[in-house]
Amino acid sequence: MAHTEFYVVVGKVQSSMNQKKILLIIPEMMMGGAQRSISKLSLEFSKHHIVYLVVFNTVDGVAYSHGGELISLDVMPTGGIFNKIKSFAQRVNRLRKLKKDLDVDVSISFLEGADYINILSRLREKIILSIRGSKRYDETIQGKFSLLRNKVLIPWLYRKADLIVTVNHGIVGELRTSYGLGKSNILTIGNFYDTEEIKRLSVEPKSNSLTRIYADRVLVITGRLAVEKGLKQLLQIFHQLKKVHKNLRFVVVGDGPELSELISIANQLNLKVEMGFDFQESPDVIFAGSQPNVFTFLKGATLFLMNSSSEGFPNGLVEAMICGVPVVSSDCPYGPREILAPEFPFVSSITKPYISSSGILMPMIVTERDEKMWVEMLNDILGKKDLLSQLVQNGQQRADQFEKELIMEKWYNALE
Repeated sequence: MAHTEFYVVVGKVQSSMNQKKILLIIPEMMMGGAQRSISKLSLEFSKHHIVYLVVFNTVDGVAYSHGGELISLDVMPTGGIFNKIKSFAQRVNRLRKLKKDLDVDVSISFLEGADYINILSRLREKIILSIRGSKRYDETIQGKFSLLRNKVLIPWLYRKADLIVTVNHGIVGELRTSYGLGKSNILTIGNFYDTEEIKRLSVEPKSNSLTRIYADRVLVITGRLAVEKGLKQLLQIFHQLKKVHKNLRFVVVGDGPELSELISIANQLNLKVEMGFDFQESPDVIFAGSQPNVFTFLKGATLFLMNSSSEGFPNGLVEAMICGVPVVSSDCPYGPREILAPEFPFVSSITKPYISSSGILMPMIVTERDEKMWVEMLNDILGKKDLLSQLVQNGQQRADQFEKELIMEKWYNALE
């Protein structure tokens, strides 16, 4: 391969004549569900194929291991509309040149920004778009760009892909009905999990501080601390639960833009807060930060909570089920319903609690009535050991359906 100033090669791979050359594209490799998924996919693909993992830049670092060769397009994030357009054009041009130099067979993009440049840089390779979440319910896209993407970019560009892979069936319906992609080739492949590896990591020893905390009842969440995760409401709910369950703890594993505000809210609620996982006191709320092994924080927890406004295929939810933790989730579009109650197709969010065989779906918190239902349900199930035990057993059985070998077979078929 001829290296130029247009991109930076970070690692090397060995080639073989009978392997496919697969380009995996994502804007960056910092903490996030899509990043974790593309990391795992690159590691699996690299066992049989030549893999290149392409990012826009590595200015913030790389949070996950990967298979194959990591390549940065070396285009820095910019401000202002003119500079954004210039950066976008640079990404398209540099990716097109990279595809030509590598002579790739398949190009797979994760996240919307990568989808656009993947399609616009197309040469002769097969184009696959991996859609990780709802387009209609994405809170992070607003203003004039929201209109442009919904009316022009997605309907026009996405139909040029050879295959669109979604993580749930709800997104399929959304793409076909709301974005005019009725004739596009769309396939659903959920995330995969190495169940045995997760179980092995989950039993690694906790710190002495955490061991004391987990001797009590623990509510746990994992993931990025962002507005769409609804963590402010969960803190309010936890505050109400503490009035009944004095020894209840709340463990938050992850980092993100909402951290400072969440700490402030907890303090305003007179909740004792600690950071990290090594402390002397017995706090109410622990912000553990980003952790290389989230599974040890899941193991032994009483309940896993999730209150997102939308989810594709939430890793934390399935990982909690694998670790033997009962899960309670908002019935947001679309992932939680598909994981916990696949027999119950998503039309709109439920308005009252739904106890499925493998977890509990709750109304999205829009009103005080919704918040009250969460408090009442959580208070109730915290006292029902038989129900919690049944949810653990069924949850682990359901999670087995997302075992690595089963899902990767679908991905290898998609390559063909």
